Amino acid sequence: MQGFRLSVLVLTALLLTGCATYHAEPLPEGPDLRSQLPDMGKTPLSMTQAAGFAVLGNPGLKAERAKRDIASAQAFQAGLLPNPQVSASVDQPTTQGQGLVKGYSYGLTFDLQALLTHSATSASAKASAEQARLDLLWQEWQTAAKARTLFAQAATEETRISAISSALEEDHVSDSAVSAALSRGDLAPDQADALTSPRKDLEGQLLTAENNHSSAMSDLKALLGLTPQADLHLAAPVLPALPDKAQMEKALSTLSSRRPDLLALQQGYKAQEEAVFKAVLSQFPNIQIGFTRASDTSNVHTTSFGVSMDLPIFDQGQGRIAIERATRKQLRQEYQARIDRTRADAWRLWRESRRISARLQTLTGQLPTLQKHAAAATKAASAGDLDPSLAAQLQQAWLSRQTEFFDLQDALWSDRLSLDTTLCLPAGTPPEKDRSS
Repeated sequence: MQGFRLSVLVLTALLLTGCATYHAEPLPEGPDLRSQLPDMGKTPLSMTQAAGFAVLGNPGLKAERAKRDIASAQAFQAGLLPNPQVSASVDQPTTQGQGLVKGYSYGLTFDLQALLTHSATSASAKASAEQARLDLLWQEWQTAAKARTLFAQAATEETRISAISSALEEDHVSDSAVSAALSRGDLAPDQADALTSPRKDLEGQLLTAENNHSSAMSDLKALLGLTPQADLHLAAPVLPALPDKAQMEKALSTLSSRRPDLLALQQGYKAQEEAVFKAVLSQFPNIQIGFTRASDTSNVHTTSFGVSMDLPIFDQGQGRIAIERATRKQLRQEYQARIDRTRADAWRLWRESRRISARLQTLTGQLPTLQKHAAAATKAASAGDLDPSLAAQLQQAWLSRQTEFFDLQDALWSDRLSLDTTLCLPAGTPPEKDRSS
C-alpha cells in the first residue's frame, strides 16, 4: 500500500511540473494610433517608405500576426507525443472480516494508433503553420501595394489640384471680359454661359479632386496606423517603368516559387497530402495496450496486461479517406485556377499599361500646345479680337485633355502597381531579362 501511495505522489509531482499559470490580459480601452511617423519630422514621405511603414504599423496586420502565432502553437501541439492514460483506484471494504484489507489498482494504457499517425499529424500541422506564415507575408505584400496605390492617388490628386488652381487664377481675366461684353450687349446670355462654363467645370473638378485627395490621404493614414489629424507630406513619385514582353515571360515562369500566396497554397496542399496519408493509416484497427497492478481486499496481488482494439466491420475509414481525397482534389483545382487567373491578369494589366502609356505620350506632346492656344485665345477674346465662343471651345479642349491626362495617370499607376503585385516585384522595378537567351 505504501508503494501505491508513493506512486500517486510521484505521479502528481510530475503532472504539476512545468504547468503554465494564468494571467488576465484586459482589452485595450482606446485606439492605438500614432500622431506621426517615427524619425520623419517634416521630411516628405516617399512611396517606398509608405509601403514599409504600412507593413510595420498597420493595425490589421498586427491581428493577422497573432493568427500566425496560433498556427505556430498548433504545430507545436501536434508535434508532441500523445500522452498515455493512467488509471488508479482504491477499494475500501464496507464490512468487517478477518484478513480484509484495502484494495487498490493502478494501470497505464497507451493508444498505438495515435503513435502511428503522429508523424503525419505533425507534418500536416507544420505545413499549416508555414501556410499561415506565407498567407501573412502575402497580406503584408498586398498592404504595401495598397499603400503605394493610395500614395499614388494622393500625389496625382495634389498635382491635379495645383494645375486646376493655376488655371482658375489665369481665368479671372476671361470672366471680367465676358461680364464687360455682356453689359455692352456684345454677347448674348447663351454665349456668355458658354464662355463661363469652362470655369464652372474647373471649379467642379477642383472640388472633386480635393475630395479624392482627402479620401486617399485619410485611407493612407489609417493604413499607416496614424491618427486622422497626423501631418503627412508626400514626395512626388515617378511614373513606374513597364517590363517588356521577355521580362514578363521570365517573371511569370518563376512566379510559383516567389509569390507568397502561391507558396501558401502549396503548403496547404502539402498539409492535405498528410491528412490523406493519416486517413489511410487510420483505417488500421485502433489498438490500445496497457498493464495493471492490483490488490483485492483479501490481499491478493495481481499484475495484468491487456490489449483492446476496434473491429473494422462497418466503418473501415472509407468515408474519411474519400473526404480527405476530395478535399485534396479541390485544393489542387484551386491552385491551378489561381495560377491561370494570375497569368491572365498579368497580361491584361501589361496590355492596358502599354495602351495608357502610349496615350499619355500623345497627350504630353499635345497639352503644351493646347494650353498655349487656349491662353492666347482667352487673351484675344478679352481684348475683343476673337469670338469669345471660339476661345471657350479652345479652352474646353485643353481642359478636357488635361483631365484625361490626370485620369490616365491614375489608371497607369493603378495598373502598374497591380502588375508589380501580381508579378511579386518591387514597385516600378521590372524583372531582369533572361541572360541565357
